[in-house]
Amino acid sequence: MRNSTFSARSNGLTLQVRGYVSAEHGSVHLDGWVQSTSLFLPLIVAGILIGLVVGWLIAAALAYRIVEASAERRRASAGLWAVALIALALPAVALYGNVLRAFRDHGDVGPVFTVHSAFNPGRYYPVGPTWQVLALTIAGVMLAGAAILLARPGAQQGTQTAVIAS
Repeated sequence: MRNSTFSARSNGLTLQVRGYVSAEHGSVHLDGWVQSTSLFLPLIVAGILIGLVVGWLIAAALAYRIVEASAERRRASAGLWAVALIALALPAVALYGNVLRAFRDHGDVGPVFTVHSAFNPGRYYPVGPTWQVLALTIAGVMLAGAAILLARPGAQQGTQTAVIAS
C-alpha cells in the first residue's frame, strides 16, 4: 500500500487530502476544519451543565408522576425504565467519549469530534453494525416514552375527582 498526504492552511482554515493506493483499489479522503475559538470548550461545558439540570428536573417530575400511579403501573413502568436505561447505556458511553475527544482534540489538530457525532451512522465502535448507537438511542427513547405513558396517574381507572359546591 502507498499513501500520500497534503495539508494547506490559510486564515485559520486547514484542508487535508490523504490518498491511499493498494493493489486492489485506491481511496481519497478530504478533511477540512477551522481552528477552534476560545469559546469552544466553555460552550461545551455550559451545554453539559444545562443538559444535566434540565435532565434532572425532567427525571424528578417523571418520578413524582410514577409515584402517583397504581402499584401495577408503577411496576410495569419501572420495568420499562430499566430496559430503557440498558438500551441507552452504549449511547451514553459514546456521548461521554465524544466529550472527552472534544476536550482532547480542541485546537488545530484536525477535525473536531462533536458531541452528537456519535449518532451518525458509521463505524463508531469496532464491533456491531454501523447503525447500533443510533438504533439503541431511538429504542431507549421509545421505551422511556412508553414508561411515561404507562405511569399516567390521570389515565387510571378509579381516579376520583372531587367537586366543590359553592
